[in-house]
Formats: sequence, structure tokens, C-alpha cells
Amino acid sequence: MSTGGPLRVVVADEDPEDRALILWELRRHIGDIELVEVANLEQLVESMKEGADLVITERRLAWADGLEILDEVRRLRSSMPVIMHTATIDPEHAVAGMRRGLNDVVRKSGTGSTRLGTAARVVLDRRIDRLAQEAAEQRYRALFERVPVGLYRYDPAGTLIECNQALLDILRARDIDEVRRYGFPRSTYVDPEDRGRWRAAIWQNEHVTGFEYRIRRVTGDVAWIRHSARLVRDDSDEPLWFEGVIEDVTPSREAQEELAETERRFRALVEHNSDLIFVLGPSDTVEYVSPSAARALGCEPEELTGTPIGDRVHLEDRPGFEKRLSRARREPGGDATASIRVRRADGGWLHLEAVVTNRADDPAVRGVILNARDVTERARAEYALRDSEERYRRLVELSPDGIVVVRDGHILFANSALLRMLGAQSADQVVGRRVVEFVHPDYRELVRSRLRIQQEDGEPVPLIRERL
Repeated sequence: MSTGGPLRVVVADEDPEDRALILWELRRHIGDIELVEVANLEQLVESMKEGADLVITERRLAWADGLEILDEVRRLRSSMPVIMHTATIDPEHAVAGMRRGLNDVVRKSGTGSTRLGTAARVVLDRRIDRLAQEAAEQRYRALFERVPVGLYRYDPAGTLIECNQALLDILRARDIDEVRRYGFPRSTYVDPEDRGRWRAAIWQNEHVTGFEYRIRRVTGDVAWIRHSARLVRDDSDEPLWFEGVIEDVTPSREAQEELAETERRFRALVEHNSDLIFVLGPSDTVEYVSPSAARALGCEPEELTGTPIGDRVHLEDRPGFEKRLSRARREPGGDATASIRVRRADGGWLHLEAVVTNRADDPAVRGVILNARDVTERARAEYALRDSEERYRRLVELSPDGIVVVRDGHILFANSALLRMLGAQSADQVVGRRVVEFVHPDYRELVRSRLRIQQEDGEPVPLIRERL
């Protein structure tokens, strides 16, 4: 935008009366205006170089078409507002202009346009807003590049839209093009199961926090990362892109692995030790609880000491837990395993995998040791996965479309709709057979070709008609 002077408006109109009316209308609605008249493309280019705030063009001129002028302005100044001011409005021409970035189309009148001034005011105000947004974007980009963690956006097809320098450093890549060629994020997973778990989590929850796994950098070496991301949708709830944060946690993971090795050696000396430790007396009351167990349950050790452990075990788990306790008590050194839910102070449930060991003859213990570890998150994840798989199975079975899973040309699965199409009474009649057996001979070579393309490229193929 021009600053400290009149707004510069470039006009491409061969009628001097129309140019005068344009100037009158703009001054009436906007104020101080400098009108720059152009009569050829060279003058248009020069006016763009000198600076302008708005371009107004006729639909057809002796030296250019209005859309050609629009294209040239867009080439020189992509954000420059352009208004077509014409005596006749061709809807097809107007639509083509809007698709190419035209800001407005205004019809001329015999006594001067009654809308050009307001249209110009609107597009100029929008440009001011856009410039403000661009300034905000520049500030965002500066922050985007300065943060010490990797940031990215990629679309649902897996195409990387943008990433910052920190992500390039984590991946040991020279630039974003190298990352795209490498196939981020799909090609970075060391363990394919990590990719499956990640995709299931992000599509189901639409956000994932603190997901840690190993990646293979562009240079080939392996690193540990902590990955958090969310799925962004548009106003119609369609997926737009994934945006996320990646931290290189290789040093801390190596430290964790070293610590784990130390703990493994320690566990070899201290049998059945684990994070949560309870010592139970003869009546299964808690005589000792480790600080970690008290924290996990959200209470102080004193609140647990002297209370029956069974009071905190879920009603559904108590019979099995008491049976395992009884079995462990029957002989010194005896032990048993149990999966139980223990009530927290806030009313929630802690899922534990526990080892019950009888140490009643040990003078240092004189009781039953309950060593347990918290598997709450894993239990929740397993429940979420089962729920997701069940919903997927129901969706497939209820689909009115025939759905088939094929591997190496053989049918692995067919839903009810497809069985009905093929006249089969059960899946056993089709599963295991070659898919081309059900395809009309005229279409078999086409089907084989499409299967090869899908297997080799991993890409979908267009819809076709087939006879089965």
C-alpha cells in the first residue's frame, strides 16, 4: 500500500470519459487518488514496478484482454487487487476471471458507476487485512524457524507441506525437498508396527501426545523421537492436514536404556521387585506400601497402612485375587500372578500386573510381598483398539458395498454384501480362492493388471465396471 501520499490506481480503459468517471467515483468514496493510465503491457509492467495500490481494467481493449491484464498483474504482484470495470458482464467471462484471482466485476453506467467506489474501498480494505495477515504470518514463520523442536505439516495423502530447520536437523536432511524424497513420515519408521499404532491413534483420537518410537534418519542412523500431533479439519469436517511437534529424545532414551539395564541387573539380585510394592500381613492388611505405590493411588502411605488390600480391589477382580493370595500363602516362597484393578483416592481405577510372593519366613519381611506395575495406559489403549476394531468390523459388515481383501491374488476376506453378490452362502465358499475365478473372462486380464499396479505401487486405481 502507498504510504504518505495519494493512493495510486492503475487504469486500463481507452475511453477518456470512463477514466474521468472512474477518478470522480474513487475520489468520492476513497479520497486522494493518483490515476495512472496505461495503454499497453509495457506501461502496465512499468506502473507495477513503480508501485500501485489497485488496478482497474476494461474487459476488452485494443491491446489486450482484461484477463490477460489480470494474469500479468498477478505475475508481477500476486497480491495486487484487480477490478474489471465493463459495460457488459459476461457471466462465463466473469467466472473465469474470479477463478484466476479477479477481485470484483463492476458494470459501468451512463452517468458513472454507482458501485465502483464502494467495490474499490472493499478490496482495498481486504488488502490491508491481507497485508496484516502476511505480517502475522512472517512473525509466525520467524518463531516457526527459531523453536528448538521439529515442526511440520503434511496432508492426509502424506505430502509434506512445510517443516522447520529443527526437523531438518533431526532428520539430518539438507532441505525440505530431501525430506519429501525420503518419504517423511512414512519411510522414517524403524518398526512398521509403530506406524500402525500412530495412524490408529491419530485417526481415532485426532491428537496424539508424547508418542515415542525409533526413526531412521536420512543418513541411515537410528534416533528416538517424541512425537505429538493433531488432525486439523475444515469447516465441513473434512481432514485438511496433520501438524505436529517432534523432539529428538535419543540422549534421554539412551540414558533410560542404560538405567533399564542397571534395573535389570538389580532385579536379578532382588527377586520380583517392581515399581509398586505392598507388604501384606496375615489378614491381608497393608503393613507397608512404597512411596511410589502411594503416589500412584493418590494418597499418603499412612492412609493405606493397616487397611485390607481387598477393600481397594475391584469387586470383579477380588475372587481371583484372593485365590492367588491363598495359593501363595500355602507354602513359604510360593508365588502367584494377578491382574487387578485397584481404586485410586479420586475414585478412578489403576490397572496393575502383580506378582504375589510369600516371604513370611523371611525375618526382614514376615509377610506377603505384592510387586506390581501400572499398566493403566496399556489397558486403555487395548480397550480403545478393541473398540476401534469392533466398530471397523461392524462398518464393513453393514456396508451395502461389496468389500474384499486380496493378497497375492487370493481372497482373504469378503463381507456379507459381496457374498450376496456372488451368491455364496458363507465365506468358506470364497475365502482362499483366486479372485479372478469370479471375474468374467473378458475382464480377467484387466483385473490382473490392476492388482499388479496396486501391489507394486501401493496406489489406488480408478473405478471401472467389471462383470463377476
